[in-house]
Amino acid sequence: MRKKILSLALVLALFASMCINAGALMFINGQFAEKWDDNSYQFGVKKGNGEYDMTDVINAQGGIDWFRHANGGMDSWERVYDMPDRAAAERKVAAMKAELEARYNVTIKIERAEHPLYLIWTLEELEAGMQSIPAPLVNAVKDKLSPKLTIRLLTKENEWDFVSGVYYSSANRIDIIYDEEHTIVHEYGHMLHTKFLDKKYGAGKLESMWTAKNRGVSYGYGYGYYDAGVFVTDYAATSYREDFADSFAYFILYKDEVLERRPNSAVADKMNYMQELLCSTFSLDASVFSGAAQPEPQPPAGATASPTNDSLTCDGAAQNPTVYKIGGSNYFKIRDVAAMLDGTGKQFAVGYDGQLKSVTATTGQGYAKQPGDLAGAPAGGNKTAEISSDTIYVNGEKVDAEVYKIDGSNYFKLRDLGKALDFYVGWSQERGVYIETDKSYS
Repeated sequence: MRKKILSLALVLALFASMCINAGALMFINGQFAEKWDDNSYQFGVKKGNGEYDMTDVINAQGGIDWFRHANGGMDSWERVYDMPDRAAAERKVAAMKAELEARYNVTIKIERAEHPLYLIWTLEELEAGMQSIPAPLVNAVKDKLSPKLTIRLLTKENEWDFVSGVYYSSANRIDIIYDEEHTIVHEYGHMLHTKFLDKKYGAGKLESMWTAKNRGVSYGYGYGYYDAGVFVTDYAATSYREDFADSFAYFILYKDEVLERRPNSAVADKMNYMQELLCSTFSLDASVFSGAAQPEPQPPAGATASPTNDSLTCDGAAQNPTVYKIGGSNYFKIRDVAAMLDGTGKQFAVGYDGQLKSVTATTGQGYAKQPGDLAGAPAGGNKTAEISSDTIYVNGEKVDAEVYKIDGSNYFKLRDLGKALDFYVGWSQERGVYIETDKSYS
């Protein structure tokens, strides 16, 4: 269990975020919103207690124009084009939920009566929390749990008012009331403690070994031991199990900082002991936990790719690329994009470096159209899209992008290519997706 404590800084930050881009106030489909321009609004989700959480920018159809990334800070906004209406946002929620369930072998239950745009934000927070746990540890755990881990997403009205999360060992279920990275990792620590470490070492023996690190300090509700370097937080001082779970969260999220600030403390002893326990229990190398334990996001393996004939224009001319929809997003062949941009100010050549196992793109050079380019919607129905091991280099620089392989060809998100090659990608209700080569990516 983790209790929720709102800091003054957080309250001020939330207030500040609600004051940014203030405009005309109105309601859309019963929801409070602030107008940004003629068609876009900052969306306010009304909570059960009457308060509003401001999130993202939606259009008059209840779809999303701009998306605020949960783990990117208040200023991390991305222009998106694949959720033109509420139904599309609901499909996005379903796709994200399915991806996370497959990736982590969990069951996710959403028990929140909230707009799907808010649920997208919630699932992204959950994903950020799970990604902060090193992948080798997650992989060592996820297929050994019986019953399978269930993650239930609640509003605070469902359960308690000042609790962020709870772990129920008998049901092997984590309830998340407040979507925070620390909360998710903390409750995951409870699960590891109960389901694996207690069984390996014996619950009583493990408690004795752990509490020996407290240097004679007992648990209780007298706060202040954080300053003495005995516990990672005052909340960890309340009980042995909360100490273990909060220590696990700090070990995963802030280990290097803790060891640097308190190198000879009881807290440092616990950080080192936590690493020893995890490495021994799950047969992991200590290098798994060295440095920032933040693996790159991994798209799901074996995803379903559905052919789509969504409209696309380039500089006003209709195009006919081969496009698959994976997890709610459209993926394109880079050669199709090169063929569309050939002869424009954004043209680029495409190659392949077998030694690097990389697709290469060189801007400013023309592209010779190949058989099979711009062949339109593929026949044969859905395909299985596998994560591609190929990378992409633009002008010799490696570019981060999600890449899937379908029938031997690499497929990329159009926005990833637009960002890497600096061409503008837009969307509107009237035009659909469009490329403008006289503009830079934004």
